[in-house]
Amino acid sequence: MVLIKAIQACVENGRRLLYVAEMNEFEEPSATYYFLSIIAQEEFSKGFLLYLVNIDVIPWNTEILRATRDHKCKQLLGMVLDHLRP
Repeated sequence: MVLIKAIQACVENGRRLLYVAEMNEFEEPSATYYFLSIIAQEEFSKGFLLYLVNIDVIPWNTEILRATRDHKCKQLLGMVLDHLRP
């Protein structure tokens, strides 16, 4: 149950960040849109990683905990998700 709430929080945070990013798409500085989009993607990646733990595809351990906190790991997972998207 705790993981499900964490997954939902990640998705909600990602949606909120994406919404704010879209509201700032044509504002200056343009980097705001980019960085908010990246952070949103990281939130979705973290939610997906937690989902994989929740359905026992991967075990919860210190490496997974580190990956949920590491920007590089979340960005890499985001790239994988982009590749897998039909």
